[in-house]
Amino acid sequence: MLNKPVKKPTKIDQLLQSSRQISDESGRRAEIAKGIVSALLGPSPETPSMKIPLSKICRNPFQPRVEFNPQELKILADSILEAGGLIHPIMTRRLPNGDYELLAGERRLQAHEKILLWPEIDAIVRDLDNATSAKVTIIENLNRLI
Repeated sequence: MLNKPVKKPTKIDQLLQSSRQISDESGRRAEIAKGIVSALLGPSPETPSMKIPLSKICRNPFQPRVEFNPQELKILADSILEAGGLIHPIMTRRLPNGDYELLAGERRLQAHEKILLWPEIDAIVRDLDNATSAKVTIIENLNRLI
């Protein structure tokens, strides 16, 4: 019986394998973050979204991300347009002054403000205290920071 020579992986093969591993790891981190956020927020029926004027949304002081890639925002805006709007509304909480604080969805909000120039955005409004709000915002962005 003849043994076929084993093909040595090329650089492209190695890069593809590395990319798959990174993608798998990122997906696992995202699932873990979603589970933690769900545990913090507790069980709830599907919360309906509502339209909120962009002018009424305040940035969360606990947002750990400060830099956003303009090309990625453009791609996101294009996908929002293609879908006919947001598939996943942003998450907010109502503040005592009647404004809303962003908890999750900074990139979606920026795409609306900077590229789409739409006056309002679909949002879910949650009733959260300051501590839970901070935890949700940090955990929501944790998988992007690692």
